[in-house]
Amino acid sequence: FSFYCSESYAAYHLTNPFPKTPDEKRAILSRFVSEAWKAVPALTIKKGFIRAGITPYGPRDKENKFHVGQVSGVDAPVVEETDESA
Repeated sequence: FSFYCSESYAAYHLTNPFPKTPDEKRAILSRFVSEAWKAVPALTIKKGFIRAGITPYGPRDKENKFHVGQVSGVDAPVVEETDESA
């Protein structure tokens, strides 16, 4: 990912001028980051999250995708504040 961003940035500036304002630089860098994410295979991203230990645990649907059912406001627990000074 970072390699792709760096290479894109360097290649861009071989034929284009450097940005003149922070907003122009931000726009160019945002484009490179977006393109880099599109170039990374979904499986690579998934494996990265697994290696980092930040995967969702819980119920899965038929395609083995993480799934949490809808919860209505009626099902949500109500916590009432109590006046402990009384």
